[in-house]
Amino acid sequence: GSSYLKLPKQLTDTKGYLNINNTDNECFKYAVVAALNPSKKNHERPIPYKKHFSKYNWNGLDFPFQVKKVNFQKFENNNPDIPPLNIHVLTNYTDKLPNPFYISSKPNANSENAINLLYFKADSENLVSTGHFVYIKHMCRAFRKLTKHKELRLPCVNCYGTFATQYDLENHSKFCLTQSPQRKKISCKDI
Repeated sequence: GSSYLKLPKQLTDTKGYLNINNTDNECFKYAVVAALNPSKKNHERPIPYKKHFSKYNWNGLDFPFQVKKVNFQKFENNNPDIPPLNIHVLTNYTDKLPNPFYISSKPNANSENAINLLYFKADSENLVSTGHFVYIKHMCRAFRKLTKHKELRLPCVNCYGTFATQYDLENHSKFCLTQSPQRKKISCKDI
């Protein structure tokens, strides 16, 4: 990840994302720290978050951060006490929805306290080119376009199936989180 990139309009309209306006190449750090240490004001400014960088172990990680599963695993191994980390990648802006890329192997990857980040790029064709990480602060809002329901529904981080209750999501997770991440075109209730 790199410095600040403006989110596509279809994402900002959901009000589900927090995009830190950083000028360095540490957007991954800012997004993680924003999830773990919410700011009471100036949410999109980097200053309230930078002071929390030293709380976490960034050893063995290079910045700008490369989108590789091994890097996310290393971060989680370096920081065993943090909640599960899930990474979603927006590769096609016309699709309007990201795809699950890395889902934590820690228990409770679908829990409300899991860290969900979005990685996107100005050039959506090349994953190797430098992009930007943002914190998905409200999964229900961010992924609302998954369903035509008027009420907010809880999305599964692994397949993006949606559920009316936390209980239904937890029951679904017992099976789904044992599978490889992929966005389903069918309802997860059909599995």
